[in-house]
Amino acid sequence: MAILSETPELPKAAVSPQALVGAASPLWAYFGGAAATGLAWWWMTRFTPQNLEAMFETAAVAPLKAVEVAEDAVVEEIAAPLQAAAELVPAVTSGTIEAAETVEPVMGGEAAPLGPVAAELIREEEAVQAAATPVRPRRTPPVPPSSDT
Repeated sequence: MAILSETPELPKAAVSPQALVGAASPLWAYFGGAAATGLAWWWMTRFTPQNLEAMFETAAVAPLKAVEVAEDAVVEEIAAPLQAAAELVPAVTSGTIEAAETVEPVMGGEAAPLGPVAAELIREEEAVQAAATPVRPRRTPPVPPSSDT
């Protein structure tokens, strides 16, 4: 019995087995893995083998045929007005080119005149900016002490 009295006390467990129930349980990861495996098995048994290439090909070809039909309709609708506009364009002759070369280009740096409303708005904006900038008085430099005394 002397041996039992000499053994130190064992530390208490940080978490008791009764506390492993609920949200803090490490067993939730096992449950999640089992649920994912079951779900994967269920989906695997529901799918039947299919020719995916043929399925995707029919899905891709149908919109292209619709686009081609719509394109033909648009071309037919627009062709007549474009033809009429092309007939209205005057033919360029050497006379029209010579007339365009004799015209003097107008160049100048003058600004367009301002209307009275625009001029008043500019004056008001300048007045607001002048009132917003603070005027600081000038500081006079300090006078050094005289060395006469």
